[in-house]
Amino acid sequence: MLSLPRYVKDAGHAEQGKIPVVDVTEDRNALDILLRLCFPGEVPELRVLDDVKIGLEVSRKYDVHGVTAFLRRSLISPTLLEDAPLRVYAIAYLYELPQETLVAAKASLRLRRAEVYDPVGVPELCTLPTLARIRLTIPFKLQ
Repeated sequence: MLSLPRYVKDAGHAEQGKIPVVDVTEDRNALDILLRLCFPGEVPELRVLDDVKIGLEVSRKYDVHGVTAFLRRSLISPTLLEDAPLRVYAIAYLYELPQETLVAAKASLRLRRAEVYDPVGVPELCTLPTLARIRLTIPFKLQ
């Protein structure tokens, strides 16, 4: 995860005005989302699926479970389900969110067969196990 620098009581260190810094791999946007969710103040409106995905990733990495409920609700918002049900399905599956996976699978039923069998612009589907992708196609095989 991360290690905090040790405080060194060093007069030369303090005189130079240097503050210990913790390096993290996340970009500004990821940390902004996480910190806004953790601290009082303006809660971010996560209207873009990539932001929800980033929030899920950093909350998992830094073990911040208190924000998961908000992120889960954001993931299955009507707007995101309407715009990208396959991406919502894949992200929910990858982050082990069974209820959200089911909601997104139901939302994907409105798609045409070609959109489900050959999804363009859904990179997360490539990382799903085969069984998870097959489950999306079963309703189309029954027609």
